[in-house]
Amino acid sequence: MRILVAAFIALLAFEATNCKDNGTAPSPPNGPDTTSRDFTISTQEFGDGAESQAAFDAWVFGPNNIWVGGWFGTVGAYNNVTILQWNGTNWIPRVSDVVSTSSGIYGIWALDTSTIYFADVSIAKYKNGQFYQQEVQNLPFQTGQKIKHVWAASESNVWAVGDAGCVVHYDGSTWSKIDFDTQFQFMAVTGSVSTGIAFATARNIRFNTLIVRLEGTTAETIFQGGDQLNPQSIEFMKMRSDHEILLSGETIRSFNTTTLKMDTLFQPTMYMGPIGYAAWNDVFFFLDYQGGGRMVHYNGQSFAEFALPARPDVYLTWGASAHAGVAVSAGMSSNKALLTIVRRRMP
Repeated sequence: MRILVAAFIALLAFEATNCKDNGTAPSPPNGPDTTSRDFTISTQEFGDGAESQAAFDAWVFGPNNIWVGGWFGTVGAYNNVTILQWNGTNWIPRVSDVVSTSSGIYGIWALDTSTIYFADVSIAKYKNGQFYQQEVQNLPFQTGQKIKHVWAASESNVWAVGDAGCVVHYDGSTWSKIDFDTQFQFMAVTGSVSTGIAFATARNIRFNTLIVRLEGTTAETIFQGGDQLNPQSIEFMKMRSDHEILLSGETIRSFNTTTLKMDTLFQPTMYMGPIGYAAWNDVFFFLDYQGGGRMVHYNGQSFAEFALPARPDVYLTWGASAHAGVAVSAGMSSNKALLTIVRRRMP
């Protein structure tokens, strides 16, 4: 493992005139100055490149409590590691017999530091220091269906989506499977904690893109756009308010779940990937790039684009998380699991 620290380079700064405050209260006066982009950017690698390792998702509770999921191989004395936790000093393997060691961890969602869900083709739940496998194995999955992304409003309202139209829901007592078109692969899931309604993005091989509302026992398509000739690619999403979703892809967009209106907020130079959402005025967007990644940050006033540390190979990203001055993207480069860690210098 090695850490490469680089001062950020601001490449482009654009005013986003149509990106407005949604009414959410701003950070308190003693919180981080999100208008500041005085970032330090470092990378953390796992693996020797001899066999493929990758980080697929991350969850940031704070600068000294970061969880990442993926496939990390051997870490220290542990083999087949799929979950790592940063404790402020070291990366600690979190090993359990109920967590998959063959497929890796694809998605993470946390309600708090003691309640974390992991999508590992199935679903595992971390509760008060113990891991528990969720009872989804006997659901009527079709060929190719795998759980890869999870979101929870509470412990009695959990949604998970994945490959081949896979949608499952937990209502506090029972897991159930909801039918959906198997030609679509779900790319991300998010939701409103206050309404309990979830939303997911999906895409098929013809580049048709969907936004799907998940509520009760239904999965309803509320937006469809794009095709192979005119792709309207939307992959990653994060809830910005009860009725507004931030979307990334070829452009950064906002989608109103009530009016079903789509607005373009920012046009990056490259295709944008996962979103790390710390607050309405502190949002990070990461993307894949040959020779190194790129990042876009929204600070409540404008969008700005940055170069990430250079890589000798393609830099791929699949997940991201942010919290109060720290953002982490999870991916791979040169056959190694790679984390990009962005920290804001505090006054």
